[in-house]
Amino acid sequence: MRPRCFAADEANDTAACAVHHWDDCGYGWLHLAPILICLCLWVLVGVWMLRPHVTLHGLLRSDAAGVHDPIAQGIAIALSQRKYRSLRQQRVQRAVRLLAMWVELPEFALVPLELAFRITGQPDGVEALMAILEFASEGSTIVMSLVCGSAMLLFHWSKRCHVFLDRIVHPLALDLFYIPMITAFLRLGTCPMSGEHVVLPGGIACDCVDRFGYFWALGLISFVLLYRSALHHKMNVEPLATTMDFRFQPSYQFFIVMARTLSPIMSIVASNVIASRNGTIGLLTGLLFVWSFLLEYSYRTQPCIGSGRVPNNIRVLAFSSAIYTTLASIGVLTTDASISTLLWTLVPLPIIGVAAWKINDRRARLFHIPNVSIVELLRDESPAIQLVGVVAALYANPNRVVQTDHEKLLVELRRLAHGPMHTSLCRLYALRTLWFSHIESFATLSRVTGDAKTAVPPKYWLKDRANNDRPPRRSYVRHKYVKLTADNIVLQPRLVAPRSSISFMLSDMQQRIQSQKKKQIASVRCSTNTSTTAPNDTTPCYIVVICDSPWLSLYQPPDDAIATANDLFRLALDIWTQSIALHDRVAMRECALFLLQWYRTGHLYLQPVMYLQILSALCMVGTTKHIIDATHSLYNATLDKVTPVIDRR
Repeated sequence: MRPRCFAADEANDTAACAVHHWDDCGYGWLHLAPILICLCLWVLVGVWMLRPHVTLHGLLRSDAAGVHDPIAQGIAIALSQRKYRSLRQQRVQRAVRLLAMWVELPEFALVPLELAFRITGQPDGVEALMAILEFASEGSTIVMSLVCGSAMLLFHWSKRCHVFLDRIVHPLALDLFYIPMITAFLRLGTCPMSGEHVVLPGGIACDCVDRFGYFWALGLISFVLLYRSALHHKMNVEPLATTMDFRFQPSYQFFIVMARTLSPIMSIVASNVIASRNGTIGLLTGLLFVWSFLLEYSYRTQPCIGSGRVPNNIRVLAFSSAIYTTLASIGVLTTDASISTLLWTLVPLPIIGVAAWKINDRRARLFHIPNVSIVELLRDESPAIQLVGVVAALYANPNRVVQTDHEKLLVELRRLAHGPMHTSLCRLYALRTLWFSHIESFATLSRVTGDAKTAVPPKYWLKDRANNDRPPRRSYVRHKYVKLTADNIVLQPRLVAPRSSISFMLSDMQQRIQSQKKKQIASVRCSTNTSTTAPNDTTPCYIVVICDSPWLSLYQPPDDAIATANDLFRLALDIWTQSIALHDRVAMRECALFLLQWYRTGHLYLQPVMYLQILSALCMVGTTKHIIDATHSLYNATLDKVTPVIDRR
């Protein structure tokens, strides 16, 4: 009987269309052309999405210390803080993302075996089982894709639904179910020779050549949209999430989406192309290079920051298993061994997985940040964890921190700032947060810290805006305004005053602050919006808003405030000396900026020698903008004989 390839072939209506007959009808090229188009789009769309974001040097960044920057980790932990730490908090999204990573393990490990089975043959029952699973998953996945796509399209236009999209729909569609969905779209657009095919209403199937165009167009468009959406979500949306205790660097996410998409493409290549033994070994060698690169990159950089020990271990486990199955497949095909030999080589796979987990776990612990409160991070014995904790305390929104931890937070910060055994940078960030906790008390003082007789006049920090080499101001996402400023302070009123004396003190302080608005030096206009915070009888801390950023505050009487200001200044000078002695360039720059910003608020007098040291330090360790402005300020201060001139004659 003549094979049938067209639905309109009425002369051969007794036979059904079958994709296996396309070679007999002269359309065998359709087995390879659609999947090659998808492979080309896999490269082109990936490069297009990557082009505006990072350079090749940044993409292949392998500095683990740079990836695990304490500032980035501290900000991530600060944003993930929630007021009520319960099982509901973050657990669903964490489970979804971890489950998505576990799904990668069988996908990556089975692709090499599928290629090898094309040469050695499949074990008994495996082909029938895979066909049933593929058909069941393909139909259900297409329905699920339509539901998720409709939800993303409808809810995109409603801002109220963006939280639902970001926290529920996007993690499910673009992370957990991405591999089955992208596989279903690829099978829909390529009509693979293995497995059953979805039949549309009216009996329309892709097996007929004249109907295949509909399936190819639908599958290709869906593949590109889902692939592009996943890249955008992983590289632009997920890194800005504020509800997760861990996150991957965007460039690494790019590699992961590429690998997740490559696996089903290789599966269809193995299904549609009758490859030779040497051709299959070539494909396996290419996969071996991909898995080896991802394993080496994952182990060296440990790309998950925050509480990333388990995610980093899962990724190393997945790539180690994929490398082993790929090597086993290459070995069996090279030696022309039987399928039973291939199956026996897979017996040590669990041992390989356990060993990979154990080996990587030792390295992952070096960069792991425990998933605990900020107070517990500050109490940790590790200097690296303490540094992340003080950065998290600096950038944290106190409205999202349990109120019973407010006073504990300030106590731990005070302990770290006074401890000379701690690192300079850790002490400095703790000092910066403590300064904000006393800014309300400082704003009411008529006395300024330091000696006014020989001090540098105010407003002697000059920005060289006329310099063409000075970098322009860059637009960026500001998590919290942490620059020292003397702007007006907005109190967050309590719902109920716990003590009448405190209530009278706060109301009196608010009136005095309002009366001093015109006298204060403002660098940024602050918001006048206020919000309420629940009362707490157990802590004297409350919240003030400075430049739209909430801060913990602890009011002190004038005498105590003067003593605190002098103590903070003494600590700043001690940290400055410590950073110079240790040649800590980062701490020197941050300490110089801290003192300079305090001076610009008008609440600190700097002596000429100290001011000269600060400007000189910024010229040596500052950024380009700092160097230009410091040089300009130093030049004018020297001309005006504000700073001392060293006579070397």
